[in-house]
Amino acid sequence: MVGRKDRVFQRKIYNIVDIDEALVPAAVLEDEWDRLVADQIRREKGRGAEGEGGPATTFSWSVQLARLWWEWRVERTWQDWTARGTALNELVEQERALAEQEKAGSAKPARRDAAQDHQRPTRPRDGVRPNVAEHPAPPLPLLSAINARLGRDAPAETGKDPFVSASWAALVEAEQPRLMRWLARGAAGRNGDAAASR
Repeated sequence: MVGRKDRVFQRKIYNIVDIDEALVPAAVLEDEWDRLVADQIRREKGRGAEGEGGPATTFSWSVQLARLWWEWRVERTWQDWTARGTALNELVEQERALAEQEKAGSAKPARRDAAQDHQRPTRPRDGVRPNVAEHPAPPLPLLSAINARLGRDAPAETGKDPFVSASWAALVEAEQPRLMRWLARGAAGRNGDAAASR
């Protein structure tokens, strides 16, 4: 199961890389073609081409939204893994505390059987605990942006189209300056990461 989840996570990362390496250059060319056609129509008819709606109507904008979508999916996966790790750590600590209570509560010395002699101890016999702890990490920027915009933890919107959800709308609104900078660059592979471009 862990291997499968890792492969799914890697595919999400590869999708981001594929967008940067293949779709962004194609989007730049497609948008340039659209501009050339619009200029030709303008010259021939003496007026602007109908349907010009700004940067949000370009193919590049759609590609950047796709990239943002995959970044969001990666962060949600990372958040899930972090929550699972924290829960597992809490469970281990509870079990350890329970074992210590049971050990302290037994009046007679425990008899070791042959099976216990062949088990490796989970911690050193001198009572030093392993050097495992939860370390604080910076908040995930996309999920933090959603929570800041919605003023709460975003509810799980299962069964709905994610692109019409309040979470997605809040994310696009929060990340619009970064998306516009990407569009202004107009070059493949120059997107940068979310933290560096803020």
